[in-house]
Amino acid sequence: MRSINLTNFCMEEDDYTTKKKVYCNHGLVVHLKTSWISNNSGRRYWSCSYYGDKENIDLKSKFVILKLIQKLGELENIVESSQTSATAFELIEVTEEVDKLTREISNKMMIV
Repeated sequence: MRSINLTNFCMEEDDYTTKKKVYCNHGLVVHLKTSWISNNSGRRYWSCSYYGDKENIDLKSKFVILKLIQKLGELENIVESSQTSATAFELIEVTEEVDKLTREISNKMMIV
């Protein structure tokens, strides 16, 4: 068997060489599948039957997992934006304190 660069091989949608049988290192025919998770949705990859677990996931579970992944991403964005907001608020407070001290120093210098 000759070696094929499977990464480029997956990307060429209209390439008719995908009709050829592709084998894994175990000597088994691999199948071209499409990823369904949100990070890589639509990404095509070659699947060896020895890779991963043997359990098949039903459609409802896939849907629930996908929604949970999306919700996790939303929550991470909320946490990140709240941290950014807190930092901006602290910066405003520090800036106001610096301005106040600057005015006090200016007033004291005028008195002297």
